[in-house]
Amino acid sequence: MCGRDWPARTPPRRTAKHDVLLHLKALHIGFVVAWFAGLFYLPGTCVNLAMVDEGATRERLLLLAEFAGGRGRRGHVWSRFFSEFPVLLLFATAYLAVIKPWSG
Repeated sequence: MCGRDWPARTPPRRTAKHDVLLHLKALHIGFVVAWFAGLFYLPGTCVNLAMVDEGATRERLLLLAEFAGGRGRRGHVWSRFFSEFPVLLLFATAYLAVIKPWSG
């Protein structure tokens, strides 16, 4: 490097304000991804339900909507867990990707 001895670059110190901003950034990423997932999922489901004329397919879509509402064969606790667990996993992933608690 042209014979120069460059000093080693030290990482910036993390302050309390920086930590708060990182937490807000992780929450923002999680909320935006969850919002977009619902934004694209719900209209597609409504269109599929409106376009179907067959009795069997319509019944299947209504059963899916009923299952998503927690009125399926399993209990509401099971439905609540398996519908909200992916969102919690998404928030945990965003938190770990943004905050990087292992890096000190």
